[in-house]
Amino acid sequence: GDADARRKGLAKEALLLAFRYGIECHKVSFLIARIDDSNTASINLFANKLNWSIESHSDAFKQTTFKVEVTPEFLNSLVSQTSDYSICNDYDASISK
Repeated sequence: GDADARRKGLAKEALLLAFRYGIECHKVSFLIARIDDSNTASINLFANKLNWSIESHSDAFKQTTFKVEVTPEFLNSLVSQTSDYSICNDYDASISK
């Protein structure tokens, strides 16, 4: 990626919006992320900034799996962090053009 775009919270914001899309538009009840162990920035993001739980680790595939259950508190947190966006309405409007 472009070095000028790093460490600005763009990946986190994009993930939060993707999470909201899955929850609000497709009614998912949990989210899972599998991350290669070599991707320490993403592991740090999910473990320390998003506070997801480690579900499992695969030594064979060298991956860590994170999981979060969708609770009202989790959704409220997502919405408060991305309040400038209306997820399903924006998506529906863009595909109907």
